[in-house]
Amino acid sequence: MKGILADRSAAPVAIVESEKTAIIASGFIPDYLWFASNNSTTAR
Repeated sequence: MKGILADRSAAPVAIVESEKTAIIASGFIPDYLWFASNNSTTAR
């Protein structure tokens, strides 16, 4: 696996609605990989 996930392939993943939430949460819980879905319709 290459890129951003190369050294974090076993890290838990968290999906949140906004980019701002992902950025802030990554400061509080850095062990997770934080992804933003942008809105609820894209997370289906």
